Amino acid sequence: MSLSTSCMEQLFGPFSKDAFTELVLNGTEGFLSCSATSFSFIHHAGGTITHLHGAMMMFEMFGTFFITIFSGWVVLIVQDKVDVFNDPTSSHYVEDKTASALAASVLAFAVAFAFMSTWNQIADDLLYCVAWNRKQLVEGEEHKFEESEIIEPVNTYMPQNLRYLMPEHEREAAPHEAHKAEGMGHMMQIMATMEHGIMNTLSGEGPGGSSAGSQGGH
Repeated sequence: MSLSTSCMEQLFGPFSKDAFTELVLNGTEGFLSCSATSFSFIHHAGGTITHLHGAMMMFEMFGTFFITIFSGWVVLIVQDKVDVFNDPTSSHYVEDKTASALAASVLAFAVAFAFMSTWNQIADDLLYCVAWNRKQLVEGEEHKFEESEIIEPVNTYMPQNLRYLMPEHEREAAPHEAHKAEGMGHMMQIMATMEHGIMNTLSGEGPGGSSAGSQGGH
């Protein structure tokens, strides 16, 4: 199952919403090229960005499911309890209530999916833009651009709530490889990031607080 999942991810993973994000940010290449670029970019971002990417998928799935079920259930109750839908002489009479409930569920699914996928799209776009901003800042410094031509630091654009999920060192400009981690190193980096956030929460410190509380927790 693990090999099959990895195979499916390698085959179809690039063709995701991240390809459209890269297409907008790049603006010069086609969809297929941006698909490969975005897939490699987000997997090599490392740390919190790779760990949190796609985390809203579960909320999207369950939100869509429960909205669809609830809508279908409401339609069944309304059809059964409202007289106008049960009177054969009424123009609003519903003869096949099961078919109408299924039709309403399909419509509810379409609306719920469009609504819930928005949150997943926004969350992943924010993470992608953070990694892209960080990479652009590094490249500007490497090519020795003028200060007015270099993009602003990550903290200038990052929402405050997202800062609490990322340690300070991951929001600083560093070569792309510095944030990359593979294998056990990647897992240890994720665990260290989670522990950093937990310690800050327990000590009541924000992301910019001193490291004394975190060291004391260790």
